[in-house]
Amino acid sequence: MWTALAARAIASRAGGVFVVRMEDLDPPRVVRGAAERIYEDLQWLGIAWSEGPDVGGPFAPYVQSERTPLYQAAIDSLTRQGLTYP
Repeated sequence: MWTALAARAIASRAGGVFVVRMEDLDPPRVVRGAAERIYEDLQWLGIAWSEGPDVGGPFAPYVQSERTPLYQAAIDSLTRQGLTYP
């Protein structure tokens, strides 16, 4: 929660928005229902967010595992340009 408070403050001072992104790239450590509890805890603390898995936004998806196609497209583009190491 400390990180969320700090990130929201930094984003606000910079004229940006606070974005919630869920990290789920380590499946054995993903806890069912944890995302919902995070949302509830943030709301309880009065921390509002502008973008995230539950509200969407222009840079969706906000769940890391759902971004794999985007990452693969970036790697493919870099590879075509000869900018990756085999």
